[in-house]
Amino acid sequence: MPWGLWSSLQSVTHNEELAAKRAQEFAVILLIKQDLARAYQMMSSKARSYVPLEQFKDIIGGYHPDGYPQTIKVVETRPEKEMATVYVLLRGEDGSGKVFNYQFMLNGTAKADYKVTTVKPF
Repeated sequence: MPWGLWSSLQSVTHNEELAAKRAQEFAVILLIKQDLARAYQMMSSKARSYVPLEQFKDIIGGYHPDGYPQTIKVVETRPEKEMATVYVLLRGEDGSGKVFNYQFMLNGTAKADYKVTTVKPF
């Protein structure tokens, strides 16, 4: 069997609690503390290779024209079977009733840990 085919058939084991913890840590830095440069450094190197820091700042700022949440919590994790990907859904609130919903995509496994690769509001 060719190596590439064999390696793609290996089982992926996820730790949803660890993925949620990494998403929460990232969200606090990005959204609550609004330290975009630090959050950018926490992202996967592959994600950073696609999006320069200034573009990342512009994108995140564009998602928040009316402010940022003051609190954020994980509401759901969705691991992808046979893939090193976990989607984490988060909900934030600004204290005045405004709700922010996000989907973070994290790449990794239970053994290798997780890094955020994409941030998307919904």
